[in-house]
Amino acid sequence: MTSLLAKLTVDRVMTAKPVTVTEDVPLEEAARIMADRSIGGLPVLRDGTLVGIITESDLFRVFIELFGARQKGVRLTMVVANRRGELAEVTEAVTKAGGNIIALGTFLADDPTQGRLTMKVDGLAKGKILEALRPLAVRIEDVRESWRFRPGTSPRGSAGVRSPRPRRADSGGPGRR
Repeated sequence: MTSLLAKLTVDRVMTAKPVTVTEDVPLEEAARIMADRSIGGLPVLRDGTLVGIITESDLFRVFIELFGARQKGVRLTMVVANRRGELAEVTEAVTKAGGNIIALGTFLADDPTQGRLTMKVDGLAKGKILEALRPLAVRIEDVRESWRFRPGTSPRGSAGVRSPRPRRADSGGPGRR
């Protein structure tokens, strides 16, 4: 087995014609391509030259940012009627109650006449958010307080891992930096 591995080279196992994207492709399109094709990374090209790679880990970092996972607040998921102006009513209710929405995602619900909202709110206690949003909800699916850091972790994240910073495609040459 050892001698077989010694003779094995990358060119024998690599994908010879990988799926690629250009750097102007929207992030959600790159994620869709990766999910649809069950691939963990996409080479990113500029004028046919490799300038980077977008990976599942990169998408996880964006997901964390979109949901405000590094910020303290109350996270709430609710189902609402899928009608014009409903999102505006929800955000207005949070604002009138004294809250600040720091993250908001909209999703399909099981029923096409409904939508699912997940938000992170700062400045309101859990009970006040529920009081403000119950009248607008078909149902509240989840509500929980979340903190930026768990006890025993440092501001750099668990196990001392740095918080992610956006990377520029031209900051370190081709390939991952």
